[in-house]
Amino acid sequence: MKKKILSLLTAFAMVFGILVAPFTTASANNADEPVEVPTGKLDANDLSETKPPVTEIDLYKLVTKESYKKGAAWEHTGGKIAPDTGSKNKYESLGSKVEGLKGAKFTFYKINVKVNASTTDTTGKEAKTQAEADKLNEKYFNILKANPANFETADVMNQIMTKGYPVADGATKTIPAGVIEKATGTGLTDGETAETDDNGLATLKLADGYYWAVESQVPEKVTSKMAVPFGLTLPIMNIKDVKKGQDTIKAGTQYLKKLYIYPKNIQTDNVQIDKDHANYDETTGKWVDKDGNEVPSSKLGIKYDQYQRNKDTISKQLGQEAPYQSSTVLPRNYTFESFTWIDTMSEGLTYNKNLEVTIDYTDADGKTIKEKQPFINADNKATFVTERDNGYEIKVKKAQVANTLVEYLKRGPVTFHFSYSAKVNNSAAVDKPQSNSITFIPKEPKGVPEVESANGKIEIKKSWKKKGQDANPAAKDLTYYVEDANGKTVASVTVKSDATAGTVIQAANGITFKVGDNFGSGTFEGLPTGKFKVREAVNGYLPTYEIPGAVPGGDAQAPAGKLDIINDDNPDVKKPSEPKVFLHGKRFVKMDQTGDTTRLFGAVFAIRNKSKAANNKDKDKFLVVKANNQKIAEVQAVKDAKKNLDEKIDAYNKLTAEEQKKQKGTYDTAIDGLQKIYNDAVIAARTDYTWEEGTGTNKNTPPEGAYKLVSDGQGRFEITGLYAGDYELVELTAPVGYAKLDKPVAFTVKDGTYAGDKTKEVKYTVADDDSGDKKAEHGYGQRVDNKKVTIPQTGGIGSLIFIVAGLAIMTGAFVAYKKSQAVEA
Repeated sequence: MKKKILSLLTAFAMVFGILVAPFTTASANNADEPVEVPTGKLDANDLSETKPPVTEIDLYKLVTKESYKKGAAWEHTGGKIAPDTGSKNKYESLGSKVEGLKGAKFTFYKINVKVNASTTDTTGKEAKTQAEADKLNEKYFNILKANPANFETADVMNQIMTKGYPVADGATKTIPAGVIEKATGTGLTDGETAETDDNGLATLKLADGYYWAVESQVPEKVTSKMAVPFGLTLPIMNIKDVKKGQDTIKAGTQYLKKLYIYPKNIQTDNVQIDKDHANYDETTGKWVDKDGNEVPSSKLGIKYDQYQRNKDTISKQLGQEAPYQSSTVLPRNYTFESFTWIDTMSEGLTYNKNLEVTIDYTDADGKTIKEKQPFINADNKATFVTERDNGYEIKVKKAQVANTLVEYLKRGPVTFHFSYSAKVNNSAAVDKPQSNSITFIPKEPKGVPEVESANGKIEIKKSWKKKGQDANPAAKDLTYYVEDANGKTVASVTVKSDATAGTVIQAANGITFKVGDNFGSGTFEGLPTGKFKVREAVNGYLPTYEIPGAVPGGDAQAPAGKLDIINDDNPDVKKPSEPKVFLHGKRFVKMDQTGDTTRLFGAVFAIRNKSKAANNKDKDKFLVVKANNQKIAEVQAVKDAKKNLDEKIDAYNKLTAEEQKKQKGTYDTAIDGLQKIYNDAVIAARTDYTWEEGTGTNKNTPPEGAYKLVSDGQGRFEITGLYAGDYELVELTAPVGYAKLDKPVAFTVKDGTYAGDKTKEVKYTVADDDSGDKKAEHGYGQRVDNKKVTIPQTGGIGSLIFIVAGLAIMTGAFVAYKKSQAVEA
């Protein structure tokens, strides 16, 4: 037995720490001086001639932010390694800034084949004799030792306990279930040690046997990679001669009553990340925020130590580009098997699929910093990147970058720079922040399943966990993105941790999110029919998505409209706060200047840019609407809708005044429906706002194709999709019987102007109208007055107004004698 133990001593009793490459970092301890091996001084007082019933173990967890000396991990005697003189936890003899680490835990597992003489089972679950059991214990121990990377976490070992190895159902087991169990002994609770103290020390006692230990806890924000697991066979004998007074205890003749082990890993800085709007330049001009104030360059840019700050909003108009910058720093010695970035955008942003990624790293000379070197380009993009209309996903695996990134990280930190942009699209709701989240995940995340909406709803049930146990969330907010089958976001919402249950939040035009009872739970309502993916972005947690009732590979149909999201605490998941984009709008009401309640229809306006923002190249130009570089009036769906509307209006105008009075209700209903179809077609087709110079001597005449607004039956007209700034209405046609305004009407667009000002403006929608609409949420509009000059005849108003309508691209279509909802064209 002694011979067997001695032969296994070197192979099994060593502590296998992280293997550290030979760095050349200079330090006071002389890094080039090798460590004497085997390390550790055996003391005669720690030895016994007879086999001890248990072995006392002092486990010292070591860590360094610099490097260990050459040859780590070193052969170890099992004796004590003395700390530096005058210190209890510094070990400069082992490397630069090596010290004990407080707060770590290890879980010990025992390979323990059962002995049962009544059975002939020798498959590994049981053995007839202790000799058979020992042989099988050694066999399974060797499997663990030969492939430590496959057995390095408590989660994996716990599965092997009940499922065997490999853990997959139906797999041929090289380690049967039931032969590995959590170790018992003094200092262990459910197999786990207490936390290491200030000196990195945890103590325990173990009986004879074969053991496998994994690091099951590291202090948060201290190390990025747990120590390599290690194996022990107990008892252990002295592998070196030991002096005892004048005598010498020969190697291999006595047992270690007390064993010292020193698992090691490398301390790293945390991964750092941030994201913001890109710095403006001569091409993009200065940014303005949602209130129209210029955003100073000092407020833009990457600030790792403030990555959760409230970032300045940027105001954009329909079709404008929103450029972004993001950076991630992987610290020196960062170890990984894989890592992932996931970028997702709100429904009002369309990713331009123009991602560029460069890196900064230390060159082979250890001094020169190589900056902005290509990492992802057109040639290798398909290897790393999956792109969608609403963002992208980058997955990096160690095997793909073994000769590049892995080597760079040994020399120093590596910084990734991301540059890309999005376009503000037609789904952007007025004054709703359009977010763009990026999340760094230190592994390859689980997939996102599709869930089918049920009556326009998807209900999310949320749970929060820490180390597998239910826990109160530390996150302050999260963002959901609902993505359709084409990779386009149809709705998004940011939910605060203090949101009140029952609160309804706008998620998109016509789509809402009703807050549930606990943080993150709630229901999307108003979704179209179909299947969707709900992506979550939250800092410090890794989401797992499950469809309740779904059976993998089964035939049972899971209930529609249900999704469970389980969030596991993971401080290495980093999501900076989102830079947000807004677009805005303004409502108007055309009225008689006498101050009465008479509302005027048929007024036609163009919009002129008067923004005072620096570098505003569009000042004094007129707004023009386009659909993918095509004039909006030339879009087929718009042309068809306009033709149908004009035919119905023409039929109405051919009636006599008396006939119009008799058939007013019938025509009003028909024309109302056709107007809505036309206006919806215009809104659906528009993709870009541009600004063009006027014509004429003073450039005061709107160019052909200028965006025209027309007041409807309630005098209403509106504009949406503008960035915050100053503008003016230029009246092109006055209501019939009223004088045309000879001066433009100034107005300001910014956050909140679309809803209007109750104290200064008039109610946008008449509270008691023909449709029975008494809702106040239509807001308020800026009053635009005209002076009456004549009273037209009944039929003449209708004819003239409809002629105007036929000549202009309208936002608010109108019908004589009746209001209709005003929209943009």
